[in-house]
Amino acid sequence: MGRRSRYVFGVLITLWLTFFWRQIVGGEVWYCCDNLLVNIPAKVFFSQELIQGRFPLWNPYIFSGTPFFADINLAVLHPLNLLYLALLPFRALTLSILVLFLVGSIGMYVLSKAIRLSSFASVTGAIVFGFSGTLIVYANNISILQVVVLVPWVIAMWIGYWAVPSGKRLAAFVLVASLQVLSGHPQFTYYTWLILIAYTAFQPSLPWSVRLRHLIKAVLLVLLVSSVQAVPFVEFAFSSTRVGRDFAYATIDSIHPLSLIRLILPGIVGDLSRGTAWIQGGSIHGYVGILPLLLFPVAWRTPHGRFFAVIAVISLIMAMGKYTPVFWLAYHVIPGIAWFRQPGQFLFLWSFGLAVVTSIALDTLIKRPTRAQYILAFALFVLIGAGVIRLQGFGLWELLHDLPHVPDRLQQKLFALPPSQRQIITDGILYNLSLVGTLLVLAALAIHRLYLSGFTAKVFIVGLLFADLYVYGQTNVTTIHETIVRGWQEEQRTRIAFWKLSETSKYRYYTDPAVYPYPEKKPFGQFNDPGESAWQFAILRPNTGMLYGLSAVDGYASMVSSSYQRWFGQPSRDPTGVTISSIVDPRLGGSGVRYILTKPNNPLFDDTKRYRVLAVDGEIAIYEDNKAVSTEGVPEVAFR
Repeated sequence: MGRRSRYVFGVLITLWLTFFWRQIVGGEVWYCCDNLLVNIPAKVFFSQELIQGRFPLWNPYIFSGTPFFADINLAVLHPLNLLYLALLPFRALTLSILVLFLVGSIGMYVLSKAIRLSSFASVTGAIVFGFSGTLIVYANNISILQVVVLVPWVIAMWIGYWAVPSGKRLAAFVLVASLQVLSGHPQFTYYTWLILIAYTAFQPSLPWSVRLRHLIKAVLLVLLVSSVQAVPFVEFAFSSTRVGRDFAYATIDSIHPLSLIRLILPGIVGDLSRGTAWIQGGSIHGYVGILPLLLFPVAWRTPHGRFFAVIAVISLIMAMGKYTPVFWLAYHVIPGIAWFRQPGQFLFLWSFGLAVVTSIALDTLIKRPTRAQYILAFALFVLIGAGVIRLQGFGLWELLHDLPHVPDRLQQKLFALPPSQRQIITDGILYNLSLVGTLLVLAALAIHRLYLSGFTAKVFIVGLLFADLYVYGQTNVTTIHETIVRGWQEEQRTRIAFWKLSETSKYRYYTDPAVYPYPEKKPFGQFNDPGESAWQFAILRPNTGMLYGLSAVDGYASMVSSSYQRWFGQPSRDPTGVTISSIVDPRLGGSGVRYILTKPNNPLFDDTKRYRVLAVDGEIAIYEDNKAVSTEGVPEVAFR
């Protein structure tokens, strides 16, 4: 490693330490969302099985038994899983996430160097990608994060192979691409291959037959290497509730065009970490900073710049899903688009494309400097907007009420808020506009000085990019001290002992979905609240029972056997779970459900000959069904 490379990695590691100091040395851990409900239980089960000398092919704890290894979303073969053998679960999760952020940043640096950009330009792309709002949001689901941080590595290896098509470079690509296949969420692996196919198509120096031969060879080799898990995954997928979904399913969580303002003013939706988010999640998904948006025209001057800019723009349009005809066309024309839901996930490719665009644009500016007057003009426009809001005050709300095309649901939600909370939103908008305007003024000055006083201007630009992402990124870093999470775990262990559940190896439990909502949730600023996560422990929300050796009749997973759903006779509304018509459905008892967690004094359990109350624990009661059929000696496949 040369001296320049050491400096580069030193800069990236320093910024990484600065951004995540609370998680590295402050004892905080990621704790919520899919990490809590899917990943932590799965990782604990994985480590326990290995310790007992078994490889985890089957999970007996959810859905009356379900494939474990075949669920590729769980990334059973990912090397970071070994951390769970040595560390406590949430600490192992947090260390894994920290490593992945560093892997993503370095990967974007490697990609930028693969297209022959300067070290400075490559560092800027690494910062934009590695600290983007998208990766911050994906930290709450490590099975996604593990896949997306490998995207720049896969693309870099592919570009390197096309530059010098050698066996060594092909092997490097196959290894990285295969690791991505095995790393978790397949939706983002699919997105990666869309980029690979597009890049292959735009290699005009080679005939189509040569390009197609190289692509097919790479696909076959990746499938061969990853087949040990890819084959059972495909078999499971085609027998799951994911099959046969329609356009309405594919467009769930489409990004409304109005919400795209978050890509410019992310704080407009509030601060998730401080409890002032006023929309679901308060997400900064897709945010890469304000400067990368304004560097589009500069990057367009180069072939690679145009390629990645087009990737970003198309992905932004696709993210809007049902709100544009483009997604409808892609759904019917491009194989694979219909397999996945949530078009909003295309914002990842938007973020990825803009990170590369930033590197290319700043590399271009070093060689052909510009005064960047348009950036300064936009900055002044933003600052004037901030001044108008400061003068108008609550007049902003009357203006919003009169604007056309504002969804009625949004207006009803906002105008239902009390004045004090609307003032918080107004102050947030003002703060965002002022901050963005100031950052843009400083960026315009730095770009103007980039050619004249290179080093100082470069340091300044790196600092501005990082400061922008740090300020907004911290609003979505949902971590708390590890002792709090461990307290939830131990408190639930004590609670389960108080319930006195007997013969849990022979029977299952079921949590009434009516108790899922956090009872203390407030209508404003309580999303991903620690109390809400603690509540998931308290009600044994599937799959948390796995942490205590308790088997559930339902669960939460990326795929569910369609035959198991049919056992309960209800069509599945959500492919990640099963629909059960009633908490007293006789098929529950027939499936071994002896314990039902529901609200106290539930009239459905008035039959005292069959049901008795084991315990009333605050907002929940535990009922026992004495006619439940023991699962002992009954194969789990009997429920298929």
